[in-house]
This record gives sequence, C-alpha cells and structure tokens, in this order.
Amino acid sequence: MGSKPHAWRTPQAFDTALAVVMCATAGLSLYAASDPELSGPFADYPRALGISAVIVTNLALAFRRRFPVATLALVAVTYIPVGIGEVPEPVVSALALFVAFYTAGAYGERHRNAVRSVVTVMIVAGVIWGIVRQPPEPYEGNVPIAVLHVLGALSNTAFVIGGWMLGDLVRDRRLREARLEAQSIALAGAQVDLSRRAVLAERVRIARELHDVVAHHVSVIGVQAGAARHILAAQPEAAQALLGSIEQSSRDTVVELQGLLGLLRQEGDDAGTDPRPRLDRLPALADLMHDAGLSVVVDLDGLADSAELPAGVELSAYRIVQEALTNVLKHAGPEAKAEVTVRCRSSSVEVVIVDDGVGPRAGSPADGHGLLGMKERAALHGGELRTGRRDGGGFEVRAWLPVRTRP
Repeated sequence: MGSKPHAWRTPQAFDTALAVVMCATAGLSLYAASDPELSGPFADYPRALGISAVIVTNLALAFRRRFPVATLALVAVTYIPVGIGEVPEPVVSALALFVAFYTAGAYGERHRNAVRSVVTVMIVAGVIWGIVRQPPEPYEGNVPIAVLHVLGALSNTAFVIGGWMLGDLVRDRRLREARLEAQSIALAGAQVDLSRRAVLAERVRIARELHDVVAHHVSVIGVQAGAARHILAAQPEAAQALLGSIEQSSRDTVVELQGLLGLLRQEGDDAGTDPRPRLDRLPALADLMHDAGLSVVVDLDGLADSAELPAGVELSAYRIVQEALTNVLKHAGPEAKAEVTVRCRSSSVEVVIVDDGVGPRAGSPADGHGLLGMKERAALHGGELRTGRRDGGGFEVRAWLPVRTRP
C-alpha cells in the first residue's frame, strides 16, 4: 500500500509556496527601487499602485493550476503598471508573467488559450505606449529611458514567447503520456482477453481430445461386452477372446488418458507418453476394430515417402478416422465392413472412410458431437469435411487437410 503524500508535497502547496516566495522577492525589489540613488526618477512611483500590483501579480500564482487561464488574465492586468514603467519592478513580476503563460499552455484548455494572444497584444501595446509617453532623456550618467523601455519590451517579449512555447511543449508531453497510458491499459485488457480466449480454446481442445479418446474406446468396449454376453454360454472360448480384447481396450484407454493428462501437466515437455497418435498406427486401430466385430481395410498411400507431416494435421487425420470408425461400429449394423484410405501428398492429406452398413439415422448420436468434432478438426487447419450416405448403401466420410509448407 502506498503512503499518503505529505501536504507540503502536493501541487497546491508548491504553488502557494512559490507565490509567497515570489511576492516577498518582488516586495524587496520594489523596496530597493524606492531609493533614488538606485532607481533615479523611477523611485518616484505611486506606492499604493506599486504594492498592489506586486502583491496581486505574484500571489495569483497560488491558483495557477486550478484556474490557469483566469490566472494569466489577472497577472496580465496587474502587470500593466510594471510594463508601462509606472512601477519599477520588472524582474520578478516578469517572471510571474512567464509562469502564468507557461501554466495556461500546460494546464489550460486549448480552445480557451486564445486568451494568451489577447494578453500578448495587450502587453506589447502597453510597453509601446510606455515608450511613447516617456521622453528619451538621459539622467546623470545612466542609460536613456527610451533604451530601458526597448530592453524591457524585448525582455517581456522573450518571456511571453518562452512561456508560451514551454507550456505547449509540456502540454503535448502530458497528452502523449496520457495516450500512452491509455494504450497501455487497453493493451493490458486485450492481453487479458486473449489469455481468456486461449484458455477457452484450450478447454475446447481438451474436451475434443477426451471425447475422441473416451468415446472411441468405451464404444468399442460396449460393443465387445454385448457380443461376449450373447455368446458366453454357447461359445465360451470366443467370449473369452472378446473379454481379452475388452481388457486390452481398457488398458489403451488408460494409457491415452494418462498421456493426455501428462501433456496438460507438463506443457512443452516432450518427455513421457506421447498422446498424439500417428497415421502409421491406423493398422493397429483397424485390428482393434476387428476384435470388436468390424472388418476394416486400411490403405496408406504415400505415407512412407512423404515428408514429415505437421503434428496437428496428423493428429486431426487420425482422430477423424477414429471417430468415423467408431460411428460405423455403433450405427452401421452387424457384419458391416469399412475401408479407410489415406493419401498423403506434399501439400495435403486426404482421408476417406466408407462402409457398407445401413448408416446413421437422422438425429442419431452420429449427427451430434462426433461429426461436429470432425468438422472442427478439418476447419482448424483450413480444410473441409464432407459426409453423407452413399448411393449404393452405407456412409462416407471424406476429409481434406492442407499441409502448409514450412518456410
């Protein structure tokens, strides 16, 4: 937790202290100007006007940040007697005018800063009027009064231009910093949103992987268990073989789940079980389906000769085949046969799964998450997936996945 700043460190306290110090300094300067030996004819000035002008001109700076444009107008009006030579205190009061100009530019509203132009014209006109009304006569060995007025006009102009430019520079810097801060906040919000979307996408990917792994193996186990139950009494040896296949399917499910969960626990670590099946494992998948009662023929065209496929494309192709065969097993009917053709080329992977069964009925589970998951996998890589009944009976799943060559 940050500590509360001391009261004397606040901007208002600083402005008040600055106004008091400048007022005291201007008072000392005005007191010194009262000595005829130091100021010559300037020592004869209206005391009430001089004291009032010095006090108001400098004390007005205490409110410069709260009312920047009003402070400039007040300082400019009270500075007129100094500018035309009525009050011999041109140094500190001119500095106050500079600070007022700077503050109006740095903290005032830009559309109201036309006041600075009016004040500038007013000050220059006052100085010129002071030069005209004072005769250019020297006094005992000192510089002519006209020359002093010209020097005063130049110094006042330099102060006005300097304060004007410095105020604009500071204002522009503050606006840039505010824009950068706003952009930083916006970028932080966008980063949070991207992180949230990444988490959501990862959840969808995990859900898809879990569906593919669990749904496939559990479906196979269910089919095998049902078959074993029907033939247990009549064909105990065949039932025992099915039970062995169920055992193997259960182990495969556990292995794939462990691999998937291991990947989630150790993201980026290649060690451990690889949960990403490769296309060269499709014959083993066909054997598993055969054990479940589905005859599957696998044709891998170009896999051995093709370049190494991107892991995501290969995984998606394998999962599409796995999900399609699972649907055939569940919905194609008894004694159905399936053919899997995978064509690997340098620019694409094409997967075709056809069966001769009755095919899924509208509204069946095959029309739900399974087909949707396959379509999402194809779309993820910019590919496409088409499904439908075949003219001669059965069902067809055809997927095309582009392979983006590495630069």
